[in-house]
Amino acid sequence: MKHYLSFIFSCLLWFIPWAARADSGVLLLLTNGKTVEFAFKDSPTVVFGSNLLINVPNGTSVEYAYSEVSKLYWGDNSSTSIDLPKVKDKSKIVFNVIDNALVAKGLAKGERISVYMIDGNLVNSASSNADGGSAVINLPNHRNQIYIVRTSSGVSYKFIKH
Repeated sequence: MKHYLSFIFSCLLWFIPWAARADSGVLLLLTNGKTVEFAFKDSPTVVFGSNLLINVPNGTSVEYAYSEVSKLYWGDNSSTSIDLPKVKDKSKIVFNVIDNALVAKGLAKGERISVYMIDGNLVNSASSNADGGSAVINLPNHRNQIYIVRTSSGVSYKFIKH
């Protein structure tokens, strides 16, 4: 009887993690807050072209403009696991490092941006121009330095200047 109970207990220990596991797949978090999911068991194919295209062998095909997709995940299916994080950053600000300058586009009129060293020291700051919502901040000549850029609206990113 003792061996029988040990066998049943062992089977339960094996079955519980298997039953609780989530299906893995491709998950799209769209800018409208909706989530689109495809399980790997359905063999989805993701094609990066002029738009994002997902094909499934059963005949399902979904196409989205890149501007409609907020995040693309490969991982556990959110309907059977932990919910995906909600997108809080709805800004359309784009930062580019060109030579020794940080160029920010998509800022609100008069919005201020500041660049800090990783230790918190202010490097430089600027306000966006009135017509195009862009700003340029000159950066030091240091290579492989980590910086943090922050806007007055609260958007912040870390970047490395190579």
